[in-house]
Amino acid sequence: MTVIQHLGRLFVRRFLFPAISFLGASMAASVCVSIVFFTIALWGGEEPISFAGLFSMLIIAITLGFYIAAFAAFPALLLIWGMRLAKIRRGWTDALAGALTGAAIMHFIAHGLSAITQPPSPIIGLFAVAGLIGGAVYWNFTGRPRPPYAFLHD
Repeated sequence: MTVIQHLGRLFVRRFLFPAISFLGASMAASVCVSIVFFTIALWGGEEPISFAGLFSMLIIAITLGFYIAAFAAFPALLLIWGMRLAKIRRGWTDALAGALTGAAIMHFIAHGLSAITQPPSPIIGLFAVAGLIGGAVYWNFTGRPRPPYAFLHD
């Protein structure tokens, strides 16, 4: 194997594949948030759901996924690097990092610079659950769940 081939495989394994997995996890978190908000919106509505309405929901969920990926990339990267430096076993900690990232980002978006002094609102729980699901999806997309599982041998 040449040096170029080795660098190419290293780039794909250490950068490209985790980046694609992170985008997939952001899309999963976006679908969770979108399902809750669209269910609330449709529950109160009186019109039946049309194909155009479902298509617009899909477009909104995809757009929200890109926004989630953009806002969560740096904080999630810092948390994941911190976990690796502390040598914390992966698995549920990826899901926990997603939950912390989702809750913190929504708290700072909702309150701005005064977020440090404000108590958390109930909507932050929704984003924490979406981040938890996103972290679990990231862990599964990157192929981490191979035996021994982190949550079975703690």
